[in-house]
Amino acid sequence: MRRVTMLVAAVLLDALAPWPAAGQAREADEGPQPWAHRRAMVLDEGGELRIPTPETALRQLVVPRDPEGSRIAPAVAVLTQLFESRSRAELDAFAESLVRLASDKGYPGPVRFDASSALRQVVRPQEGVPYEAAFDLLVGLYETHQVGLAGDGRNDPIAAIYARHRAADFNESMPSVLDARGALHTVYLADPEGRGLEYLLAAIEAAGPPVSREAGLRSTWCSANDFIYRHARFSGASTDAALGALPVDSATYHDLCGLMGSIPRDYPPRRRSR
Repeated sequence: MRRVTMLVAAVLLDALAPWPAAGQAREADEGPQPWAHRRAMVLDEGGELRIPTPETALRQLVVPRDPEGSRIAPAVAVLTQLFESRSRAELDAFAESLVRLASDKGYPGPVRFDASSALRQVVRPQEGVPYEAAFDLLVGLYETHQVGLAGDGRNDPIAAIYARHRAADFNESMPSVLDARGALHTVYLADPEGRGLEYLLAAIEAAGPPVSREAGLRSTWCSANDFIYRHARFSGASTDAALGALPVDSATYHDLCGLMGSIPRDYPPRRRSR
């Protein structure tokens, strides 16, 4: 963890250095900017809007200068090349900076969350050029940073982390169940109709159902199924349709994870048709 902290500190030395003088900064295109583009820009020391660079986008994530701007949008704009093209090497270096920021517990949770959210949003962006390498980076955050302590003989990383928290030698630098669930959810949301869903289905199959509802509340199986159910509900599906979207038997999900998915107690669970 100390090595990661040192790496992030080195990256931020440049990002937190004084802003370039107004004459050195690139001006934004003249004329009105679309609202989404305005949110993706940053303020210089003189209060003028500027197209984000990797350095100023990172600054906006860590110590935002613009209270009306988005903390995440400038980073997304850089990685999707919304305003200007960049070499693959530049994009990869900036993406790795976001990974280091997202994985360093020396920074507040909201900062780490914003860094991972920026990576999620560039896999399938609404504008600009997709930076699809971000998906593998998010998987790496989940597998190596968040669940590196798994290894209890089962393929249930979240349950393993929960058990690790109860061990006598636990310390706050170790991954938390909340962090692991959040990282897995981010992988899914990065591409919920494609690779994200495939990854979640593989996690469900590998972990297998928990032995009880109590165990389910801290299991990878319930967490992954819950993400699918909640995403369907958020997208406007009825309770019945959301349960139908589950890759597992909805009756089993109801019994083991029902409280997670906020399913009404009197709702009749259905078994998947064979």
